[in-house]
Amino acid sequence: LDEENVMSFRPIPKREYLLPPNAREGTASVLFWFSRELFTITERADGLYFDDLHVGRTDFYLEEQGDPVFSYRLTEDAAGDIRIEARQPDFSNRTEVVDAFICRILGEPIGKGWRGRIADCDQPRQSISHQEAAHE
Repeated sequence: LDEENVMSFRPIPKREYLLPPNAREGTASVLFWFSRELFTITERADGLYFDDLHVGRTDFYLEEQGDPVFSYRLTEDAAGDIRIEARQPDFSNRTEVVDAFICRILGEPIGKGWRGRIADCDQPRQSISHQEAAHE
């Protein structure tokens, strides 16, 4: 539906070199299987994270940054085994992001908002509260 026949891709490095040597052993090995090897390792202030990319991010990659739907904090216990702790993604922007995603599917450039009616795709995106959305 786009006017231009252009497809672009964004590289996402795995950064597996950040993992401890035993990361593919024990309990943590299930992460590699579950993600189908589509992951990136992220360093954050509170530790190392395994971000599963096979499902995507909460912003559908429409924004510069978004939370992976599946992300796990990795820590080592006293025995050196890798422990995993699931991180809850932030879905607070879901109304705005889903609206933008629907417009994108309909061929509108990124940055427009659907707001429940196809005709509104040509309007700039606006964040609306759940109460406002229920009354429209």
